[in-house]
Amino acid sequence: MKNNNFKYVQKIILLLFFSTKFAFAAPDQIQVVDDNKEAPGEISINWHNNYNLSGRSKPSYAGEQAPNHMYRLTPEVNYGLTNTLESGFSLLTSRNANGDYDVDGFKARLEYIAPHSDQGIYYGLNFETGLQSLSVAPFSKNAELKMILGWNVDNWHIAVNLNTDGSFNSSSPDPTEDFDIKVNYQITKETQIGIESYNQLGTYNKPFQNFSSNSKAIYAVIDTNVAGHDLNFGIGHASNNPDDHWVAKFILNTKF
Repeated sequence: MKNNNFKYVQKIILLLFFSTKFAFAAPDQIQVVDDNKEAPGEISINWHNNYNLSGRSKPSYAGEQAPNHMYRLTPEVNYGLTNTLESGFSLLTSRNANGDYDVDGFKARLEYIAPHSDQGIYYGLNFETGLQSLSVAPFSKNAELKMILGWNVDNWHIAVNLNTDGSFNSSSPDPTEDFDIKVNYQITKETQIGIESYNQLGTYNKPFQNFSSNSKAIYAVIDTNVAGHDLNFGIGHASNNPDDHWVAKFILNTKF
């Protein structure tokens, strides 16, 4: 039954990727990371899908694909190494407004979640690095360190990420800081509703200097289970960001 469900999911995603005229420029993964991770020896794939409903229609640098009406599909393979460690590998792909599709790079990551109970506070770290095409990023060699903090209490599920993003390119600017938060309320055994907020703070040495004018995005989200697969779906709006006025996203997790 699981194999049939997996084949059905694959067909849906491939149909979206090759049969639509979507395109994208929002990040390849729009997600607040919490304490969900694979058990030792377990494998899954997160299918990150982001579609730019409305955004900037002209490139901001030579070689960039403008974000308006762009779609990005990022399959991410997750493997549980230990009770506290998980590894991941992502393949970045996109389809622009003209219907052209491309492979935009790859990322590898290592995540640590400290031992904790189902209720209460938890914490962890995630380090990710990879190469990206200049069509989706102005600098090709990028890395991110993500601090993870969460709190599960009764039906409430809260997760906070503080991200430091930078590039290994010699001409790249200073690393930047982002603050992301997710607040969910569990309405049934399988379903949660909530909000996700993504906020640019600024450079690491002056994190709040231009906070009022930095990009901020808020998503209304639902987390549920479909045919045995975890699904996160959201619609978001960004302020102070001409790239991504409105974005639709969904993440589908398929287990093996």
